[in-house]
Amino acid sequence: MTNHSGSISTRQPSGRLLVAAVLGAAAAFSAHGAVFSFTGTVFGILDTGTFLADSIQAGQALSGTISYSPANVTDVFLGDPNNGVYRFTGAALGEFSMTVNLVTPGQTYVFTSVVTPVNQFNNIQVMNPVGSSHLITYTAGDPLLDAAALPATHNGSLMSLDLYDSTQTALVSDAVPTIAPSLASFDNVTWNLFGYDTGGVQVYGLSANITSITPVPEPGEWALIAGGGLGVFALMRRRLVGSR
Repeated sequence: MTNHSGSISTRQPSGRLLVAAVLGAAAAFSAHGAVFSFTGTVFGILDTGTFLADSIQAGQALSGTISYSPANVTDVFLGDPNNGVYRFTGAALGEFSMTVNLVTPGQTYVFTSVVTPVNQFNNIQVMNPVGSSHLITYTAGDPLLDAAALPATHNGSLMSLDLYDSTQTALVSDAVPTIAPSLASFDNVTWNLFGYDTGGVQVYGLSANITSITPVPEPGEWALIAGGGLGVFALMRRRLVGSR
């Protein structure tokens, strides 16, 4: 519109609108992928055949990162409204990863997921059964240890982040999570490694209590947050200059 001096009047966006736009766009980014890190401490070791290094002991620090996109996964148990299983196969192949670092004296062991597991699926399972504990488990099938396959005598292995809630309040559905889980919503959170021999008997394993889970913004979210912050700063500066 035209003001009384004949010049063109332009309305500056309010700070509230700019902040709302930044937060809304960040939420849109989170719907396309989730990345979070976690830390913990090893408390359980099973090793019947000396598959694991002797330097791995209880009490050692562990950290990891899980990254995935929920866009292309579907529930393979559609008939059960309280048990969602989302496998990263087909269109979702390669859209899940888990990396775990285990720190021992003199060496850090690195467990990593693979795109095409041989014996197990990369998957996320979400359960909110009536009258029983709620569960989210993030599973990587047949992980590598220091970029090499785990012992050849096994008949499949997996590592998983398992979150249990005995109060049955953490989940409202069995939908695949689109954001990082809240540690405070679960009362038992562990990372576990399992390895089996050709007869299906477990021959090695590790367990760790998880003490923190932290969302990790994706690069697009960082750029959005940084750009939004600069926009808010510029808007405030213009207002201060204009008020003088």
